[in-house]
Amino acid sequence: MLSTFLRGNTTYGVGEVLERLDVVAGQFETSREYLYMVTTPYKSLKSGHAALTSYAAQKIRDRLSAEQYAAVLDPDSGLHAFAPRKKTEPIKLRLSWDTYGATTFEDV
Repeated sequence: MLSTFLRGNTTYGVGEVLERLDVVAGQFETSREYLYMVTTPYKSLKSGHAALTSYAAQKIRDRLSAEQYAAVLDPDSGLHAFAPRKKTEPIKLRLSWDTYGATTFEDV
């Protein structure tokens, strides 16, 4: 039954249940400081409204971290910078507004 529900093959969808949970949880007294928390695990929050909003915020944080790694830290992505090999070795080319030109890509 659960897998049928999660696949969307039932009368009511997951989004409708989440919306109703959010409405009902929002009717109870909840401190605004506990909403959308990324530092406290959502599993440890007792308030339904705080747990729902924190769950969403933490899922988004995790997804953005994965996207950031893929875009910046993954050497195959092409969107990363090279640092000097030794801490004392100077960076040979520093980009500034006056260094942009027709040969910027070749220079870099």
